[in-house]
Amino acid sequence: MKLWKLKDSYISTHGILNEADASFNKYEIADVNPDTDKYDDISSIENFYANPSVFNDYLQMRRHIDDLINTGSPSGWDSLTTAEKQILIDLHLKDRSLSQAANDTNKVVFLMTNGLTLEEAQGHLINAYAEHHVNDKISCTTRANSKRSAIIVAKYLQLSDATDFINEIKNLLELYISRGIKGIEYDSLDYGLFDYFKSTPGSPYEFTGLASNAYALKTGTLQNLIDELLDVLWLGKY
Repeated sequence: MKLWKLKDSYISTHGILNEADASFNKYEIADVNPDTDKYDDISSIENFYANPSVFNDYLQMRRHIDDLINTGSPSGWDSLTTAEKQILIDLHLKDRSLSQAANDTNKVVFLMTNGLTLEEAQGHLINAYAEHHVNDKISCTTRANSKRSAIIVAKYLQLSDATDFINEIKNLLELYISRGIKGIEYDSLDYGLFDYFKSTPGSPYEFTGLASNAYALKTGTLQNLIDELLDVLWLGKY
């Protein structure tokens, strides 16, 4: 996902997007340039962070920043500017090529180099985690309760199967909403809702999850259903 600016449009020093800008389509967020003759790519960690309103929610913004940090060229902690390192810290992100201990050391050293004591630096990291955890749960709750989630289930499943499906996932859905537990391959330390969807090998749901089910679908395939659910609950497309 990239952020596009209408060519020659003024960028405010207080952020690049406001209601007036949006109403005149000065900025677009899309995978593909909306018009190569009119829009410039201004995707950046700082622009994404300064303008969360271009995203559906906090987690969507955070995931796109995480991608820029870890899959850009160059990538990783050493490639970041001072401002970008501060954003990584404030969003409770990490350089995925490094161990947790190395990430923690980098963060503490950076904060102390910028004037904090060791105790203050450790407190800053704790506060960043707490802030992230709160925003994570808000995003998960909004996604789970979105109209789009209900539409997807109704689109694919008969009423009796939809009821069965909801009963099967209710505990995992509660953990997703109340604790932000998504899945072992999705930034969580334990198996979660997405592992049930995918019948993740080695998980408790390998043979009992949605991907292993025999629901008689109204349309499409189980993989289509899983992909659409993950589009909403993981990618924030709702």
